[in-house]
Amino acid sequence: MTFGESKPWEESSFALPLGPEGYLAVLPVPLHWYVESLASPTHYSVKVGQEETIEGDGLAHLEKNWGQVFPKAWNWLQGLSVTDDAQIALGGGAVGLGPVDLHAWLAGYRSPKENWTIRFSDPLTKITTEQDPCAGEFHFKAKRPGLEVEIDAKANPDTFGPVAVPTRDGFVENNGAESFSATLVVKTYRLRLKGRELTDERTFSNAALEFGARSYCSLLTDKK
Repeated sequence: MTFGESKPWEESSFALPLGPEGYLAVLPVPLHWYVESLASPTHYSVKVGQEETIEGDGLAHLEKNWGQVFPKAWNWLQGLSVTDDAQIALGGGAVGLGPVDLHAWLAGYRSPKENWTIRFSDPLTKITTEQDPCAGEFHFKAKRPGLEVEIDAKANPDTFGPVAVPTRDGFVENNGAESFSATLVVKTYRLRLKGRELTDERTFSNAALEFGARSYCSLLTDKK
């Protein structure tokens, strides 16, 4: 695969390249997440065994994780439009800090109508999640002054495959599941004096959805 110009997470060209974490990226937290590009032009060439090579062009999401621990429970989702005018990425879950579990969520959305980043650490931000891993469903809601965001993610359980989880002793098999056939529905509301106003709604098809560790349901992969 070859990648073209990156589309950075930052909403402004004057912002520091800190990614989804923002100022958390420079703090001694045990786990980090950085998005290099929300949508880079990509040329790919794929060959499996003796099958014919498949080549084409598309868009690629580029990111990485690193740190001293991995979440005790996590969800991750990512989607982009084929016309390259909208992108969504979200990651989070329960991160162990000694005897305490910190529920940390980071999300970002870019479209012609809305640009926002949600961080669990931002003042006056309230985040709630609901999920049914065995049904391949995840729901996210965030609210802060002037803004409310809803993300509904769903994938057919038959489309999930196993994900290995990194540990100090190497990768642990069968502790996560991921689908690249999810449907993500993103809704953005602006909170006015007259009430809540829907300002943007976008559906992403063939998106990524992942459940891991305590958020993982073995039924997603045991049948495969």
